[in-house]
Amino acid sequence: MSLLSISHLSSGYAGGFTIRDVCLEVKPGTVVGIIGPNGSGKSTLLSTVMGDLSPMGGSISLGEKDLKQLSRRERACAISVVSQMIDPIAITLRDYVAMGRLPHHPPLYYFESSADQEVVDRSIRLVGLESLADRYMTELSGGEQQMGAIAQALCVEPRLLLLDEATAHLDITHTVRVLSLVRSLAQAKVRPLTIIAVLHDLTMASEYCDYLVLMRKGQVYAQGNPEEVLTEDHIGEVYRMPVSITPHPISGRPMVLPRMA
Repeated sequence: MSLLSISHLSSGYAGGFTIRDVCLEVKPGTVVGIIGPNGSGKSTLLSTVMGDLSPMGGSISLGEKDLKQLSRRERACAISVVSQMIDPIAITLRDYVAMGRLPHHPPLYYFESSADQEVVDRSIRLVGLESLADRYMTELSGGEQQMGAIAQALCVEPRLLLLDEATAHLDITHTVRVLSLVRSLAQAKVRPLTIIAVLHDLTMASEYCDYLVLMRKGQVYAQGNPEEVLTEDHIGEVYRMPVSITPHPISGRPMVLPRMA
């Protein structure tokens, strides 16, 4: 059974850009990469799944429930989002991460239970920021702030984690740490997490994702495992540039390299 089912989805902005007839089945415990050039509809798709945009047609289901049937609070508990840019505020990293527990409590509830504290500590530990827990978010580097945002998203304990270009401004060390963490969470034997990530680096998407969705001009151009999607013909047609595809020397997964003139 799919955790997320998207059927003939159309969405976007009245009189502006729209995505059309998107179909996708996401199985539990998988990492799905959404790839494609700028303006192809990747973030529009994620915005619709997270509820910022209402579908113009088609449907989205989480498990057996249509997302329209979920209250805002139910959706906030089930789906967590990390964007490419965060707005750090002058509170400690620990307090920032703890904000991820808010959807699980009634309005005006300001007290953490011991169970909440355990989740906060575990989330900070997962992203490797234990030594910075008492530092203010405004004192952290951009990469550390982004890792804090991921910890906050994990603190929600969601069923589905959405990463909207969350690694776009990270160096290679933080990028690999984030994507390695994402893959390990999806492969966990107890309560595996399902992740959909918008990614620009095609080789990273190939290495860390189980399934890829290649978008072009608001529609799905191709989808499948990395070997099926990352072909020279597909990438050349969608990105309008010649590339060479070669197997990674260790994993064997496709690496996408620009073809030099």
